[in-house]
Amino acid sequence: MTKFLTVSAILFVFVLSGCGPSEEKTTTQDTSAKETVAEKVAETAKKATEEVKETAQAVVDKAVELEEKVEPAIKEAVKDTKEMAAQTTESAKEMMADAKQATKEAVDTAAEKATVAATATTMAVDKVVESAKQAVSPETVVLEASYGNVTFSHGTHAESYDCNVCHGDGTPAAFDLDKEKGHALCKDCHKQEGAGPTGCKECHKK
Repeated sequence: MTKFLTVSAILFVFVLSGCGPSEEKTTTQDTSAKETVAEKVAETAKKATEEVKETAQAVVDKAVELEEKVEPAIKEAVKDTKEMAAQTTESAKEMMADAKQATKEAVDTAAEKATVAATATTMAVDKVVESAKQAVSPETVVLEASYGNVTFSHGTHAESYDCNVCHGDGTPAAFDLDKEKGHALCKDCHKQEGAGPTGCKECHKK
């Protein structure tokens, strides 16, 4: 804009110089003046053009310089971002592995404690059952029979055999034995085990 105003002012001065009282100048002088003005205008325009080219070239050079500076910075930023992402991923993997290990250890500990508790409970129940047996079971039982009463050690049999062998399923309780049931239960068992009396007088006592 400054160059344009300068050129316009010069033209205005030269135009004014050709007007007024000097109208009597010859045609040759007018032509010479016009040529001089044209040369100055052309020179001014040339200088302005060169300055514009120089300015444009400076802008281009600056843009190239900025590009050369910015591009490495962008590449470095991308590199740093990738490295941070990789580190974050690795940290997440390590945290997941630690969490899995901690969970496994907690489960193993809970299972071990549950096993110990179950074993202790079973032992406690067994003791209660044994105590109940001793509390309600007589050491010796006498079965009355017409041929002679049969006395046997209930405690010894209870230690060697389960209750259901004689009492069957359900809660053990007193039950009646006749000759047929008694011989099948006691005599046959003695023969099978190879221990215990099998003769009549060995069991029946009058």
